[in-house]
Amino acid sequence: MGDAVNSQQPPAGKGFPWRGVLIGCGIFAILGVLAACAVGVILYRLVQPPENVTVMVAAPGEAVVGQESDLVVTVSNQRADEVHVGDIDLAESYANAFTVVSTDPEPKSRTGYGVFGIQSFTFGTSIPAGSSQVFTFRLRATTAGIHRGDVDVSVGNGMITKVAESVVRESSP
Repeated sequence: MGDAVNSQQPPAGKGFPWRGVLIGCGIFAILGVLAACAVGVILYRLVQPPENVTVMVAAPGEAVVGQESDLVVTVSNQRADEVHVGDIDLAESYANAFTVVSTDPEPKSRTGYGVFGIQSFTFGTSIPAGSSQVFTFRLRATTAGIHRGDVDVSVGNGMITKVAESVVRESSP
């Protein structure tokens, strides 16, 4: 009987290389963690707001359904070099209460991304050092209620987010 038990064990040096598999899995896990950290650092750096650039958003405090008012986004560049404003995105939680009648300046393109919940306006405007650029969105109120949402401004490789909030009332008879 003792021979039957011993015959089931492989001879020394001929077994499955568990040690190699464990070392390989450990190395793979360490590389995965390092890759995840690298991606995190890259994404963190990409979404950092640019230094010495400010954004101010002036939303209409109150609006009346059917009437027009302005959402004004001012981007100020206090840097020693010019900055590039790519897109201004309005969260649909805010923008859906209004129809954008016009913008000044006129955007190069306008896109609604329902999946992401934004309306995006591509301006592609450069702002010289020490200057400001005003972006005016002429809005017509369409839906009564309290409406609030992000206004994202892409500046260079960064993003600056502010919040717009307006109370829209029904028109008086």
